[in-house]
This record gives sequence, structure tokens and C-alpha cells, in this order.
Amino acid sequence: MQPISFHWKPCIEVFSVAGNLSPSLIVFLGPLHQEVLQADEPAFLFTSRMEGITIAGREHRFATTLIGELSAAYAPVFAQEDSYLIEEAALELTLPMIHSYFGDVPVLPILASSCTSEQIKTYQKLLESVVEKEKNVLFIVSSNANALLPSPQAEEDARTFISRLQTGAGLLENRRGERISSCNSSSLEALRQIRALSGKWTINGYFDKQGEQPEITSHNDTKEKKHVWHISAYQGETNA
Repeated sequence: MQPISFHWKPCIEVFSVAGNLSPSLIVFLGPLHQEVLQADEPAFLFTSRMEGITIAGREHRFATTLIGELSAAYAPVFAQEDSYLIEEAALELTLPMIHSYFGDVPVLPILASSCTSEQIKTYQKLLESVVEKEKNVLFIVSSNANALLPSPQAEEDARTFISRLQTGAGLLENRRGERISSCNSSSLEALRQIRALSGKWTINGYFDKQGEQPEITSHNDTKEKKHVWHISAYQGETNA
């Protein structure tokens, strides 16, 4: 199962669905919001070299042995560089939720930059190797449904993104006037290219700045010039 979440409300929606699972490993896939420093190139996937991170006085431990193995196998494109993770708000938001629902299950955090098709293939192979090593893996993907845009483009992008998830279609190509502007489509596409994880997603919530909404609707009547849609969604079985 791979839930997708971004801000706190979708996070709660998704974790309530996944709460009955008993994973041995949780893989957090987040977007890289910073430019990759020249000194870190050609890396485009980043993880931590720390044993864990403390948030609000609680230690959240990372899957250090697995991180070491992956870093050796996928260098130099997969790098241990904490400066990128420390600045990522989605990770800081999600780790306490992970602990609340799954206790001390170790976490493999990965942040991905916007990937080319060739980089996606490498990303897919890395995630596939994780699935081969750990049979009870829970993937948590942090993303949004569209970039910060005005109406109606924001809604059009969000609907395209949601439609692709629901049908299991690819997220890389823009076709027939459709556009994907989600901040973490690379992680979702890498998962989609793993045969065992290439199914359709179930959407169980739509959210804007005002909170949960029954559907994706235009914001032309609001004072917000630009806005972002978020969703909560899951794929796979929701029972342990």
C-alpha cells in the first residue's frame, strides 16, 4: 500500500486508512524543494546519514543498515546529505504521524528532485530493491495535486493528476493539452513502474486551503489569486 499525503488533514485521512497495517519498514518519499548543489551532483535522490531525527523531543529512527546498502549500490545518484532533509517540512510533519500509528518502525526517507525518464528508471530500480529486501513495506508519498496556480489552471492540473492516479496512467508525459504540475510526480511514477505497485489509486479526500471539499471546484470566486489542491489517496489492501 502507498498512501499519498501533504498537509495535516490529508495526512490524517490517509493514516486512518493505513492504521491496521503492520509494516516492517516505512519508506517516506518526499519532494526536493531545493536546488541540488553543484557539489552534490549527479545525485538526484537524497537520504540521511543520521541514525534518526528528534522532533518535539521524540526520536524517530531511520533504517540505517538499509540506507548504507542503498547508498553503496546506487552511488553517486543516491546520496546521504542531511542538509536537504532538515529543510523539508513534509518530513517533519509526517514522522510524528508515522510514530503515532506505527510506533518505532524504522523509516527510510528519500527526497527526489524532478526526474528525467532515465532517472525515473534508476529510481524505480532502487525502490524495487527495497521491496525485494523487505516484504512488508509501507510507502508514504508526500505530494500536492498541482503547483501554485490561479483558477482554472489549478483545477485542470489537479483533475489531470487525479485522473492519472485513478486509472494507473503515467505521470511523466503531458498530452492532449493536459499538464501534470504536482511537486512529486517523479516518486509516484517510479512506484508506478514497479509491476507489483502499478495499480489504480483510490481517492478518499480533496483539500484546499479552507479544508476538505466534496470535489475539485474553481476558486474564481475567492480572493486567493493562486492556490494548491491536495488529496489523500491509497493503493493496495488496507488490512494487515
